[in-house]
Amino acid sequence: EVFDHASFTGRSGTMYRYEGIGSIYWHMVSKLLFAIQERFDTAAAAGADTSTLDGLADRYRRVREGLGYAKTVAEQGT
Repeated sequence: EVFDHASFTGRSGTMYRYEGIGSIYWHMVSKLLFAIQERFDTAAAAGADTSTLDGLADRYRRVREGLGYAKTVAEQGT
């Protein structure tokens, strides 16, 4: 009654309006980035060969470059 838990969404009303497919995309790409980092760390700890580590590092960099903070406005198309 005091906090009205039934109507609380955990998000501010203003921010919630701006969430959408872009936010979901950013979240999923971030999860992919983290998964690649985990695989790199596991492979490095297991003594994987250089070509495997280089391939994982390249994919990590390419995924990270796809996140919006690394792009100019022109690259984002807005």
